[in-house]
Amino acid sequence: MRKAIWIFVLLFGVMVFAAPLFTPSDEALIESDEVGSTLEDGYFRLTGHVRVKYGDLNVSADEASVNRSTGEYEARGNVTVEQVGKGVSWKAPYVRGNITKKSIQFGPYRLRTPIWHCGGEDGDGILGGDFTVQNGWVSTCDEEEPHYRIQAKSFVIDTEARHFTAKHITLRFGDVPVFYFPWLSGSIDGYSTFIFKPGYSGKKGAYLRLGRIFPIFGDGTSSLFLDLMTKRGVGAGATLQMDRKERAIDVNLYGLYDLDPPETSSGYNRRFKSQDERYRINAYYREELSEGLALRMNLDCLSDIDMLEDWFKRDYRDLRQPRSFIALDWDGGWYDAGFFFRPRVNDFYSVVEQLPELTFHVPRLNIGDTPLEYEGRNLAGYYSMKWRNFDKSRQDVLPEDLEDAQYLSPADYESWRLHTQHFLYLPMEMGSIGVLTPRAGAAVTYYSRSSKNAVTQHDISENINADNPDTLKSAAFVNNYDAKGGEITRVAFETGAEWKTSFQSDWMEFNSSTLRLDGLRHVVEPYLNYTYIHTPSKDRDYIYYFDDLDRLQKQHFVRFGLDQRWQTRAEGRERTFLRLDSYFDLHFDGDDEHGRYPGQWGTLLVYSPWESLRFRGAFVYDFAEGAAYRGETGISYGEDDELHWRLRYMFRNDHCGRSSYSLGSSLVDITGEEGYLKRDFEYSNSIRGEMEFPLNSITWFKMEGEYDFAKGKVAKHTYTLRRQLHCWMASFGIGWDNSDFEVMLMFSLTAFPKVKLDFNL
Repeated sequence: MRKAIWIFVLLFGVMVFAAPLFTPSDEALIESDEVGSTLEDGYFRLTGHVRVKYGDLNVSADEASVNRSTGEYEARGNVTVEQVGKGVSWKAPYVRGNITKKSIQFGPYRLRTPIWHCGGEDGDGILGGDFTVQNGWVSTCDEEEPHYRIQAKSFVIDTEARHFTAKHITLRFGDVPVFYFPWLSGSIDGYSTFIFKPGYSGKKGAYLRLGRIFPIFGDGTSSLFLDLMTKRGVGAGATLQMDRKERAIDVNLYGLYDLDPPETSSGYNRRFKSQDERYRINAYYREELSEGLALRMNLDCLSDIDMLEDWFKRDYRDLRQPRSFIALDWDGGWYDAGFFFRPRVNDFYSVVEQLPELTFHVPRLNIGDTPLEYEGRNLAGYYSMKWRNFDKSRQDVLPEDLEDAQYLSPADYESWRLHTQHFLYLPMEMGSIGVLTPRAGAAVTYYSRSSKNAVTQHDISENINADNPDTLKSAAFVNNYDAKGGEITRVAFETGAEWKTSFQSDWMEFNSSTLRLDGLRHVVEPYLNYTYIHTPSKDRDYIYYFDDLDRLQKQHFVRFGLDQRWQTRAEGRERTFLRLDSYFDLHFDGDDEHGRYPGQWGTLLVYSPWESLRFRGAFVYDFAEGAAYRGETGISYGEDDELHWRLRYMFRNDHCGRSSYSLGSSLVDITGEEGYLKRDFEYSNSIRGEMEFPLNSITWFKMEGEYDFAKGKVAKHTYTLRRQLHCWMASFGIGWDNSDFEVMLMFSLTAFPKVKLDFNL
């Protein structure tokens, strides 16, 4: 008889679709107030506080019975199945069926899990076969009457194939239906799922994403989906992802006929023709062909310049301008080689094409048994500078008084480039005072084409400004290269020496709970780098610009640096909580652009005494100009759902920075402006901040704003009230963006924040 109840309990497990989670047990424990057996009708009965324990399952009812001969069973009165410690429970007024036939029937039920809550009128089915539920619903709201639910007239579940079919589905808020779909089908195997994402936003209008996610290649996933949007139309997409050690695939396809494409003027978007047929074709593939040999390929084809920003915001923040390429990398141990092919796929981007580029690099290694070290770098390729292909010329957007030949668009150029450079190093241990490493090397670069017209550093900066699609009326002059200079071979020599050492002081017994210090170590690494690059044999103004390598000029400076780190122990490992890296460049000659001698002082400070507090500051000062190039600082404090705030200040002067560059050594670049590509930066001076704090346990208030000191006005400020509405999170905000008033109202599901209703007015 124990076996009969045992099977009875397993049926409950299948019924609540959680059987794979249950912990099996060798025996079931059965308890009740009374136990009876009637020979005449063959029934075994349990009455009064029936309790059955099997593994992590607890089953309870007011009464239960099992027929020995027919296999029929029934449980009545507050029938409950609970999974201990998992927050899963199922309730119904009765359950009946037949053990022999593996059938089950039950009345109105309620299922609760940590996230999902379900209910329905009744159900019946066969273990291992079809299972039907009438008028079932599902929601993340745990109220007896859910604030919202997705309801279907019938669910049919194939418990063996782990597949479901639902008919006549409605999305309801309270008892009010707001959306209807006639039929859905999907899998409940834990790996595959149906995509159902409704919402509303100011840009899309009311929208609904319907789709399917399913496994592929064993450990990969793929999806097909359809977007229905009242403001933007219909979109369709597909994805495929697989990531193994030897192979990776990532495909993302999307297309739509946009009912409201972005436009900056009638029929045009930033000097490009407006596109209503919009798409993205993105496919990445990686294959480990053998040990040390890897193939990588990426294709990213877009319909227009705003496609990434409009529909793939995360990729836009990370990439801004995606790349398409084929790369073959070979790690040979003492050398590495590569083949890189990069065409321009999207003509609304400016790209340096590499068609192709071959590289061969020998990292620094000892020459035999001598103390000498060698490092070599070689590359060869065909390079083509492709500026954006605007559909509307600059003359069409500039004022009439600026129509001049100097206001043309930048012109494309291309050339073969072969480059080889070789350096020797001689590290010398100097006892306790550190290591001194003299170096000497030479670089030879061949160009199949060059310009007879000189293009200066300032000209390159102006050409870049003229190519900017966001400054439609830029008055930047354009000075283009020609192709009349013929072949050029440039030779450059570099000599220098680098000295560095390291000191540290330990106070391992020092502890401070206030400062969260468990032991203290101070590491000090002073360094000095002297660099001299003789004036190259060819003037860089006549050499096509593809990257920093083409802008070599005389360099004669010494860098004094001091890198300091303060460390402590945290969770059994070393942690740097304070770093201060400072340097000073002293130049011994003037540059071509400004004729100035002294160099820059730069410093970087990062302080994070604990995870909730972080401070960062950077500063660059030019002693020749007697002014700061750039300064920025930021501080953040707090954790989400607690008081937290962030503050950032950024200052940048009008300047075209001076380069500090070395072919044979690495130099710290705090602001990203130390290389040879120098732009004429405009003055900017602004501060941004945000603060969010709880008003009570379910309500938060957030303020954020930006003040532009250069324009003397508040550029942006918004105020948002966020409140927990049981299973929903509601946000209401107002703000001003450069005097434009905005109102925002958003509702998102607490369990799934990406499912939201977003009203931007």
